[in-house]
Amino acid sequence: MKNLKSFVCGLIFIVLIFLIIPHNLFAIVPKFNPIKSATEEALGIFLTAEKEFKMGQILQNKHDYENAIICYIKSLHSWHSDEAHLNLTYCFYEIKLFFTAEKMAFSGLQSAIRDMNSVNYIRFLVLLGNIYYETGNYEKSLVIYKHISLFSMDEATREFIDQKIGNIENNISYYSP
Repeated sequence: MKNLKSFVCGLIFIVLIFLIIPHNLFAIVPKFNPIKSATEEALGIFLTAEKEFKMGQILQNKHDYENAIICYIKSLHSWHSDEAHLNLTYCFYEIKLFFTAEKMAFSGLQSAIRDMNSVNYIRFLVLLGNIYYETGNYEKSLVIYKHISLFSMDEATREFIDQKIGNIENNISYYSP
């Protein structure tokens, strides 16, 4: 009888331990939440991309275009940003990699059209017009700037575009046979 009583007490003790220990373990070890985990991971990726974008802006403002390009490319690997794309294109333009800048500008134009973002569309067009102007392709540059002039814009921008069109027309008449 004593053995049975010891056995039952031991069994009750073991059951109590099993009931208590898992509860305490779950209190210590956090439960895995896949939604929260994915959200935290996405937030981390976004913050890293935004950090690279901001660093690219700082380097671009210091005219360190080569390192700014690296930062913008890192940023664009995990974050779609028309502004990062535009700044990357501008950096290629500034270091006179016009072919790459042209391809980037066309890609940015397609993205701006898809997103229906007319401001970025115009910004990419201005950059593309500048690329054509710098490479001596005045006719294409003129077509781009005349297309830009069809959009509504503030007075200062209108004057800038009209001045560009006048300069390009002067170059075409000067260099034409």
